[in-house]
Amino acid sequence: MSVDLLVNPKQSILPGNAHAYDKPLCRPTRPDNWRIAMSLIIGPEPGPVREYLERNLLPGHRRPGLEYGIAMLESQIMSAMMLVDADTIRRWRLGKAQLPAGVPVYGDWLTEEAWEDVIPTTTWNPGGVGVLDVYDNVAGGKVTVFEYRVDKVQKYDDRDEPCGEMVNMVTFHCDRCHTPDHIDIGERIPNTRPSDRAWTAKKARAHARGDLRCERPNGRIEQVATAVMSEMRGTAMAVPSRASSCATDMVGCGGVRQATAVTARLIAEASR
Repeated sequence: MSVDLLVNPKQSILPGNAHAYDKPLCRPTRPDNWRIAMSLIIGPEPGPVREYLERNLLPGHRRPGLEYGIAMLESQIMSAMMLVDADTIRRWRLGKAQLPAGVPVYGDWLTEEAWEDVIPTTTWNPGGVGVLDVYDNVAGGKVTVFEYRVDKVQKYDDRDEPCGEMVNMVTFHCDRCHTPDHIDIGERIPNTRPSDRAWTAKKARAHARGDLRCERPNGRIEQVATAVMSEMRGTAMAVPSRASSCATDMVGCGGVRQATAVTARLIAEASR
């Protein structure tokens, strides 16, 4: 079975692209605009990729014995799959056709089972660093969802010896309570698909809505740690506050600052 996949070489970030929600900060229903990440032409021969696709299609959308044309759509935190005929995809790739309206569109990409080896990993921001979305926290401050890059060995512990291979990650951060912080390794997600970014944004919205506790650091832990260390060392020691540590943490405020600066540059370049 043949699979002809082409990553869209004209991808760009969409300045000001926003999302509508069914309720305030709940489920996103649509973005202002979609970006076409890649297109596929799946041959008529039987094979695991075609079989998995057809299991997820409504019976009326299946094309027995014919090729499938697919456009993979994405926004910062959403994805969709547009089903068209293969010739339309071929003409669109050559710049001779527009993708039509009124065709079947499925929510999310198919990226499980056989498709995992077909669909390449993706990031929203070129280079894998940048802001995806920012939510106003009901308790005050902002919760930012952002992409970042880190040495593969240091994904979950920056004290490990780096190997020199960088990987893409996604997380969120609240500038009021500095959550998650560097010890919350469960909130550092490998950034490979729009579904990874959607999951992280969902967690960020829950925090912004107040579903998760958001308390400003009171410094008590630092005071206790300072007292213990000073007693152990026999001299006055100081433990930096959570806020000051977070200022340089690349999965905290430091990472948000870098992602914001990179996004501003990318938007400026895309607007020229």
